[in-house]
Amino acid sequence: MYAALALPLLAGCKVDAALSVRVRDEGSGVVRATVRLDRTARALLAPPGTDPRDRLRLDDLRAAGWRIRWTVRGDRGPVTVRLAKPFTRPADAGRVVAELTGPSGLLRDVTVTRDGGPLRTGWSFAARTGARPAVGLAADPELVAALPARGGDAGVTERWLTDRLQRALRAHLVVDLPAGAPRRWPLGDGTARTVALATSRVRVGRVLTLGAGVAAGSVALGVGIAGEARRRRRVAAGPRRGSGSGRPVTG
Repeated sequence: MYAALALPLLAGCKVDAALSVRVRDEGSGVVRATVRLDRTARALLAPPGTDPRDRLRLDDLRAAGWRIRWTVRGDRGPVTVRLAKPFTRPADAGRVVAELTGPSGLLRDVTVTRDGGPLRTGWSFAARTGARPAVGLAADPELVAALPARGGDAGVTERWLTDRLQRALRAHLVVDLPAGAPRRWPLGDGTARTVALATSRVRVGRVLTLGAGVAAGSVALGVGIAGEARRRRRVAAGPRRGSGSGRPVTG
């Protein structure tokens, strides 16, 4: 994907990118990315009269199951690309993110977990950042094959484009777990950091049911203890005489 964005960056244009991972209660979720090219970047990518959707190569992501939606403002305005792909299990989240970040390594070792206990459910996200974005020309064999015919060198071109990509791209990560507020971290700034977020939710219904059961059991136990205490007191007091019949009254 970054190789496709390299052309607009040659003139120092700015591209804003956001990557988000949202996890649902049962552990499924969705990975989303939004990439916005400003007017200058759009003009370099797709001059007036051409369609940016024909110039930005996203066929590999579409083939991998990503939903892609474009917002193209007029013939000269900015362009926004939105991508999304769901995952059904927490263990699949890292693979889906890797499909998008590719060789750049902006976000690595992504893990999502869900811990469902009888009274509490917990969710967690962890990853590592630190790499700066790389164009990754090797991922586009057609472009690599075309460079020698144009007098270019793949290695030199990779380093040159990557340098401009690192200067131009502004990116961040948003993680949204159940029972907590979304958290945001910068991406691609070269700062090594561990991204970690954990949330939990008490299963109120089960806690109330358990509490009610404990309370009912306590009441029953208390009634039983009180009844036994009265019986023991009557036995200890011995026979009593009634006031009318003259016959002994037993307890």
